[in-house]
Amino acid sequence: MRYRFGPYTLDPGSYRLLNGDEIIQLSPKIIDLLLYLVARQPALVSKEDLFKALWPDVAVTDNALTQAFS
Repeated sequence: MRYRFGPYTLDPGSYRLLNGDEIIQLSPKIIDLLLYLVARQPALVSKEDLFKALWPDVAVTDNALTQAFS
């Protein structure tokens, strides 16, 4: 399954984000974040849910999430 939004395609199988045919270089953690969000659309996702899903058993600050989104 691929997720399409605007000109972008998120491909979980190859773990990459495309803009048309161009591969957008992202870290695996950012791909995890995108996959988590698109799988739960259109629901709002809490910050706590993101921490649990992306950084399980790791103490992180809000800055980690801010960096991931930026």
